[in-house]
Amino acid sequence: SGITELPDNAFKGFYSLKNINMPSGLKGIGNGVFWECVALEHVILPQELEKIGDEAFYGCSGMDNMYIPENIKSIGKDAFKGVSSDFYLECRADSVMVQQYAYENGIVCRYPKGISVTYRGNVTEGCKIDENSFESIKLVYSDGTKVDIPFENLVIDEYEIVAGDNVITAHYGDFTTTFNVTGAEKSIVGLTAVYDNESEPCIEGGSIDASSIAVIAEYDNNTKKYLKYGGITGGDGTISDAGYYTIDSYSLVISNDGSDNKIT
Repeated sequence: SGITELPDNAFKGFYSLKNINMPSGLKGIGNGVFWECVALEHVILPQELEKIGDEAFYGCSGMDNMYIPENIKSIGKDAFKGVSSDFYLECRADSVMVQQYAYENGIVCRYPKGISVTYRGNVTEGCKIDENSFESIKLVYSDGTKVDIPFENLVIDEYEIVAGDNVITAHYGDFTTTFNVTGAEKSIVGLTAVYDNESEPCIEGGSIDASSIAVIAEYDNNTKKYLKYGGITGGDGTISDAGYYTIDSYSLVISNDGSDNKIT
């Protein structure tokens, strides 16, 4: 904390140094700072870093990649000479200086180009999209590499799945993609009769009628709809004390107190 620049050769020859997370506020790495730190594998540079000196990571043969933050302004000569043969630099797509440095020094450089979403299947209208809806969610790099993105890091615009075609928009950082979802029409898989005498109580000697019964329809997308009064027909077109009634071709049996009901 409070350090703004690592002086030249600060960790030169620290052969057992393996991981380093540089402090925020650091703006410069001097020349030869990590010279031949052969065990060094992982280095996290702060966002404020502006300069990497000459031969700063010379001979760090255990290091195979490094992310260069967006504020970098200069990278010195042979800064990464002698690193792993698989070494690559990673940067933002708009970090032109880093990409140019990598090209001129024969270093592989990759940067994120977008996101790729593979949707697993269609859903019923009214359903929500969740982590089980996707085959894969990946960040795509300039070299074709793809890295998994956790579902919770994907931001999906507000939507309502309707029957038919749906276009969903998703975001990850600066990247946006769309994917198509076909909403299947929902259908009733169950009915429940509910006795309701609060709105219009029965009087002694009266019978159960449309003002006494409501029906809860259960759909195949795990949603329910309260069907109050309407849409229920019996043999005589009304609800009486007991009997069979139908809605959308589904039948249910209602007893004279409304408490016993079943789907048939």
